[in-house]
Amino acid sequence: MAKIVNTQLAQAANEFVNQVFYGPMMKSFRESQNNPYFGNGPGGKTFVNQLDMELLSRMSAGKPTPIAQALIDQLEKNMSTQQTMQKILNDQKVKTNQQGLDDGRNIGLTD
Repeated sequence: MAKIVNTQLAQAANEFVNQVFYGPMMKSFRESQNNPYFGNGPGGKTFVNQLDMELLSRMSAGKPTPIAQALIDQLEKNMSTQQTMQKILNDQKVKTNQQGLDDGRNIGLTD
């Protein structure tokens, strides 16, 4: 499922999903485990939090996760729809302005 996406959008979506979804999931997992490697003291908890932040950072630097890809697809669809609507509105505005000029010429307001 390799897709070419806007890299800034992909990076932002991936970071968002990792912080909002995977971050709390990792925190919950860590809290449910007895931590034999780093201890349960303040230093161990701090190190585990830093480790989780680093893992999330590295996950964000890679290719988008499936959840992030779904978010990217939805955002791109919305951006495409918004651009199409803006083009339609701009075209309609040009037609309305042209029609106004034509009407003005017909009643002798302009040369």
